[in-house]
Amino acid sequence: MTLRTERRLWILLPLVLGLLGPIIALVSIAPTLHVFTTARGLFITLIIMSTGVLPFAALSAACIWVGHRLPPQRMRCVALAGVTGILVVFVPGYIEIFTSTSSTAILGVFILAFECFISPVTGLLVGWAVSFFLPSGHGRNGLPDGGADGEPALY
Repeated sequence: MTLRTERRLWILLPLVLGLLGPIIALVSIAPTLHVFTTARGLFITLIIMSTGVLPFAALSAACIWVGHRLPPQRMRCVALAGVTGILVVFVPGYIEIFTSTSSTAILGVFILAFECFISPVTGLLVGWAVSFFLPSGHGRNGLPDGGADGEPALY
């Protein structure tokens, strides 16, 4: 995989998860599919999907910014930590909101969206710190490591 392709992967992955995550969460949480045919269920689904993509889009924008400054190994670590940070808050929050019997539970989606902006920042910082400990893949002279006999690596 080329460097450009890998960077695109880690930029687009949060957006794909942001679009598919709420759908997968709602389908797995809903007791029956009848929930989505009612007006209340459809309204909750649309609100959750529209607010659920926002933290992932912000993470994707952060990955675009980071992608120009970090090598792909470190960018991978930062992106995965950011996605993990969102999902740690995202999944339990949506389970609690969707299974709640309160009539005002839907307001929790907006609060959860802001909480999901804080958690990827923490995840990004942790991923950035952890990425310092990753091997660089470069030899003493700054060139990619070669094979066992000292020949340059073929890419």
